[in-house]
Amino acid sequence: MKTVKKGLALLISLVMVLSLTACGSLSAAKTIRKTMSAESCHADFKAEVGLHLGMMEESIADLDITLDGSGDLTGEPLRGAGDFRMEMIDETVDGRYYFVQEGDTLYLYSSPDGEDWSVSTVDLQGGSGGSGFSFSRESLAAMAAITKLFEETGTETINGSEATVYSGTIRGEDLQALTQEQGGDSTLPGGIDLSALGDIPVTVAVDRDTNRVARVTLDLSALSESLVPLVLKLGAQASAESGEAGDAEALLDLMNALDIRFDRFLITVELSDYDEVGEITIPDEVISSAKAA
Repeated sequence: MKTVKKGLALLISLVMVLSLTACGSLSAAKTIRKTMSAESCHADFKAEVGLHLGMMEESIADLDITLDGSGDLTGEPLRGAGDFRMEMIDETVDGRYYFVQEGDTLYLYSSPDGEDWSVSTVDLQGGSGGSGFSFSRESLAAMAAITKLFEETGTETINGSEATVYSGTIRGEDLQALTQEQGGDSTLPGGIDLSALGDIPVTVAVDRDTNRVARVTLDLSALSESLVPLVLKLGAQASAESGEAGDAEALLDLMNALDIRFDRFLITVELSDYDEVGEITIPDEVISSAKAA
């Protein structure tokens, strides 16, 4: 259960930072200016994972994992709050999260039951943040150059409004080059280079009336070779840091013996209610009781 909680906090961090990225940079020219001018927005996110497990060329199981959630975001500084539901095998976890920016660090508080809280950090400026992630404003703004290669692929109705859909591919080597140019950290947790991510298909829907981002979808299905070792390595590191050396060794043994791959890994974020979110307050008891993830 400890591993599930740590993984859940990490995944929520990724999804919510994805939302912030979309709010600030995953679009081009006029859309960037319009979206960045918003003081708040609402986000609905969903992660769908189809995970294949095998050993010795024999199939063990095919697991479907889903994470649905929603939340409100405000800035500056960044703040957010919302709920999530994770479904895996026959278990459902309903939880809540908050996050707040303090200086260059984003603190994420999450709970799978509303009672036991954990806290993890995301470095927004490219230093040595607790999660190892780097999302400097300069690096995010530079991503607009990548989206200039996107092509218009159709229209879609999102939240009752018509949106223009653009599709393209973000290459890991481009992300690495951009973060290095902007002085950011070009490695993922565990010291893995961003270039190892390979090609990531992305679609961005822009609302025609507001010219703001309405939806972002990332297809990470082809990233088994880089993401699976990363997740397992992070789990092993977490076990080692917590003094559970036996668990770390067992996890590394499994990593070498198991055949693990994604049949499906989609992340979708929809953004709405720009400039309509009120003040977000994190309860004092959440901050005081949270333990490091």
